[in-house]
Amino acid sequence: MVRALFDRTLSVSPDWWCSRADSPKGKRRDWKTFFIEFEYRDVTAMNRAWASDAGRRFAKRRELVWVPASILTGFYRHAPEKLWKRVRELENATETIQAIVECMQ
Repeated sequence: MVRALFDRTLSVSPDWWCSRADSPKGKRRDWKTFFIEFEYRDVTAMNRAWASDAGRRFAKRRELVWVPASILTGFYRHAPEKLWKRVRELENATETIQAIVECMQ
């Protein structure tokens, strides 16, 4: 399912991606993070499953949340510490998010 969404989104919007900033230690990070379009779904059940896992399957705490683009770009600009480290390190993320918003209107 996710692969089909990935392929569909990138066939229409191949530029919906960001590079991750290189490490402060100089380590090159030469991969891309892609934004793909998912239809809205309630994430409560998945979050409940992750919470009840107690470290058996997932080593780190996880929680999915839907965040409006305006709030997400606000985090990038004013409160990046609220973002997951790998998301925080995306280069040109606010520009990519804005391009996605404009495309969706």
